[in-house]
Amino acid sequence: MSHGDFEKQLERQPLRPVPANWRAEILKASNTAPPSETDGPVLIRFVGPLWRELFVPCRGIWAALAAAWLVILVLNLPGGGKSTRLAVKASPPNRQVQEVLREQKEMLAQFIEPLMPSPAIRPKTPGPRGDLPQTVTVV
Repeated sequence: MSHGDFEKQLERQPLRPVPANWRAEILKASNTAPPSETDGPVLIRFVGPLWRELFVPCRGIWAALAAAWLVILVLNLPGGGKSTRLAVKASPPNRQVQEVLREQKEMLAQFIEPLMPSPAIRPKTPGPRGDLPQTVTVV
């Protein structure tokens, strides 16, 4: 069947009227306005556009970031990693080490001690103008 034959067959078919209940439903649906962005609470009006701008274009990146954080959290859970800690009995330091540590503490104390502040040198301030010597010359 070619394109022209199909059109001729459609032209020969009589048009049937739309059922009344369908017509009422279609008109009712067409008269209701879709919800706008200005409807609803302030939080929804703010979060909706923000969500569309930040998260929808980069869904894959955000999903990968969330998965990475989940992996990090699972690995850091107590008992998640099988780490064993060995308790090693430390031997007390010998005399030479103790002597070196004592000397280092003394040197550190010398460097940390506050230096004696030097007396501040005050600049000479001029006295009142009345104290200046006045010379009067008569011509």
